[in-house]
Amino acid sequence: MIWLDQEGKGNGHFALLKSVAHKRQGMPQAEAYEAVGFKRDARDFTRAAEILNDLGVKSIRMLTNNPNKVETLTRHGIEVVGIRPTVL
Repeated sequence: MIWLDQEGKGNGHFALLKSVAHKRQGMPQAEAYEAVGFKRDARDFTRAAEILNDLGVKSIRMLTNNPNKVETLTRHGIEVVGIRPTVL
């Protein structure tokens, strides 16, 4: 497992706090971020790809619902041989 500290979809804790009022009004989190001037999703998965490359990992199976993770790892030479969506 690789853990990237990207709280608030990469926007950070400040964005999370600024968006609380919108969330309390029923707005989805991604829209609440935009309402207060942040990106819907500012996460960057490049560092994960770099870590995997440094460890010599050539291929992986992923638990994810995020196609950006798959695309980023593939772009950095990691073969994604399987994807299992996460269920919340």
